[in-house]
Amino acid sequence: MRERRRSAAVSELSRKLSALLEDREKQLHDRRVIVPTSTGDLIMNSDEIDWIEADGYYAAIHARNGRHLVRESLVSLEERLDPMRFVRVHRAAIVNLDRVSEVRHEGSETLLLLRDGVRIPVSRRRRQVTRRILHRTQD
Repeated sequence: MRERRRSAAVSELSRKLSALLEDREKQLHDRRVIVPTSTGDLIMNSDEIDWIEADGYYAAIHARNGRHLVRESLVSLEERLDPMRFVRVHRAAIVNLDRVSEVRHEGSETLLLLRDGVRIPVSRRRRQVTRRILHRTQD
């Protein structure tokens, strides 16, 4: 009887450990974006991404090493990226908060100024959420 309980406990621990390892593997995978190129696949870590814009049926990833097109929706990329670091600021743009150097209010428009000088508009609908997330990252 005791042996059977011990065996069941070991089996349960093994199942939990497998589930944790699987989750960890998924998290590590989701930190990367694979960009097909003419010579193979470019594997990009999410921390290399400055911002992403919608470009027709593609997403244009602006990263330290250039602009890369992937055939993936912004919704899909947004779901895979860390919400503590990336925020959807417009229907056509996701921004890495680490790259934001300034928030500007020009008339009725709100813009995010990135460290490299790129100006990204924040939609009226997403201003409050963006502001809240930016203030949260300062704490």
